[in-house]
Amino acid sequence: FSLLAAWQFLFDLMASSKLNQNKPMLEFIMESPAPLEISVKLSHHYFLQSTREKDRTKDLANSAKFCEQVAVDLMTVISGSNSAAQILKAVDSRGVQFLDILIECEQKEVVAHSTVQKYLTDIWRGNIDWPVWKSYLYRFSLFLPPFYILFSLPLRWKASHLPINKFTLHLISHIYFTALLAWTISLGKTNLDKLDTDMMLVWNEWLLLAWFSGNLVSELTRSGERTPFGYVRIATLTFGAVAWSLHAIA
Repeated sequence: FSLLAAWQFLFDLMASSKLNQNKPMLEFIMESPAPLEISVKLSHHYFLQSTREKDRTKDLANSAKFCEQVAVDLMTVISGSNSAAQILKAVDSRGVQFLDILIECEQKEVVAHSTVQKYLTDIWRGNIDWPVWKSYLYRFSLFLPPFYILFSLPLRWKASHLPINKFTLHLISHIYFTALLAWTISLGKTNLDKLDTDMMLVWNEWLLLAWFSGNLVSELTRSGERTPFGYVRIATLTFGAVAWSLHAIA
């Protein structure tokens, strides 16, 4: 694995492989302690170098594609005798799971492999064996406020912890939040037209304040890296804080 950091060695390996139909590179991968991991990281390394080394872009890109294809072939062979879950849950020297390595190294062809897709589908849908009509009925019931509130509570509902159902709950939360925000703005405009001087919060404003508070707590307790879309929530909370401050001053 230390050779992966030796750029001169990898460059010589690429050059010799070009003259010998990629046999040296294939031998290096297959003789390594973890051929699948080595092929994935080699592919990512050559791909990155192809964007930097303009003189060798084509050769580096070809080497990256070759290593990625070797990884796909190895995944096919290994998954035939082992469970895909065992492979994808295995960790490297840094303690990172192999599935995260595939995502980090942008190995689209390996991720698109049928065994990897089946494993991700099983995680996405969970191990709940429901009929199709029952699954759709459960998800449609989440759009009803009582069921939405019930399954949003931190209870030990197995179904509510599935990724697909958590995604559905987040989607419904955005819909409800947008509707509540639009409702509050509409009522506020009506109150201004009527020259209402009572600045006490009404029920929908209290509910919106509670929602903003929940979003704030969620952002403060958030762990891990923030996605670009996550900054939209920061902007929403910032504008909300300004609006509540102006309301309090008034």
